[in-house]
Amino acid sequence: MKDIIKEDRDSTTSHSEWGMYVLAVMSHGSKETLHGVKDSRGVEGDLTQEEVVNMLSARHFPAMAGKPKVLIFNACSGCE
Repeated sequence: MKDIIKEDRDSTTSHSEWGMYVLAVMSHGSKETLHGVKDSRGVEGDLTQEEVVNMLSARHFPAMAGKPKVLIFNACSGCE
């Protein structure tokens, strides 16, 4: 997932035409952590929702600064 966001962020596509950014994530999880997130090498790891939000911030994705971002996280939150 990190790679997909980085590809969008770093692509040569003109993001000025994009009115918003929508990301839907379906995964296993626990509290605010997403499990089983693979990178481009196929290595699994965990990713927090905060890390995803940070990757889409104006600081890291300036082309989308000031535009709405819709983030949908559909992940279990562990057993209690």
